[in-house]
Amino acid sequence: MKHPIAVIGAAGIEIGARTEKSLSSHEPNPGEITLAFGGSGFRIARDLASLGLSPSLCTRFGRDAVSSLLREAAAASGVDVSCADEGESAPPAFLSVLSERGDRSFSVSDVRPFAELDQSFFEERLPLINLADACLFSADLEKEVCVYLADRLRVPLFALGVSPAKCTRLSPILGRLFGISLSLIEARRLTGRLSPADCAAALCHSGIKLVLLSLGAEGFLLASGSDRIAMPFTPRPGREEAAEDAAAAALLWGFAEKLPLRSIAYAAARAAAIASGADPSPLTPHDLTDPGARES
Repeated sequence: MKHPIAVIGAAGIEIGARTEKSLSSHEPNPGEITLAFGGSGFRIARDLASLGLSPSLCTRFGRDAVSSLLREAAAASGVDVSCADEGESAPPAFLSVLSERGDRSFSVSDVRPFAELDQSFFEERLPLINLADACLFSADLEKEVCVYLADRLRVPLFALGVSPAKCTRLSPILGRLFGISLSLIEARRLTGRLSPADCAAALCHSGIKLVLLSLGAEGFLLASGSDRIAMPFTPRPGREEAAEDAAAAALLWGFAEKLPLRSIAYAAARAAAIASGADPSPLTPHDLTDPGARES
């Protein structure tokens, strides 16, 4: 087993829609609708598997046909789903509607089945998670569960901010995180700072070793200690979350492979670009390896 990584995150169905003309609230809108498996937990675990790591996905599936297909898709991608359980409700669902120009009109996220995971769910899984090289979890979990995990896990912890409202659940445990992946809006909410540099400085000062900030059309900023590396990148409309999750997976991959900071930055930017493509392909170590890096 190469670098086992525990991923605690949502896995569900993604519904995407793009209208052919200006969105109307008074009549049916002609357009294109797509269905796919997704959720940050699913995407990051799948990407880690394609990068040659050994991810396990701690999540909650339903008992419906969609959940069965979702579980099978994760396992077929090389993700260990033995830590997952089944609930009575349907799996999480994510709805996103784009305008004819590609701008996001609105989105709806229902992660209640995952967010309902409590301390009792993780109590029996802690020994297995503590065997991993690292653990990533999302702020979709309630604050007390995030604190519980930070108190009891003994492996390097990485966290996803998820949203400006939910990222504040990480405030009590920032000093216990090894890495974090946030949008600039989430970083501002957590730190009270405005500029990306000031946000990164505050997060690094809290004790976090790897800080990945998504800056939208300006790309990413990777920070560690006093080091800052800007990564220009413009995400494809409607693929912003996929790009951010791919960059987070690359951050974990770089950590597991003990890559230098500049190589991790290159990997994150490349992963985001691949995931943002019109027809994204699975991530591979070859695609994310910095050709300018020198072996020590």
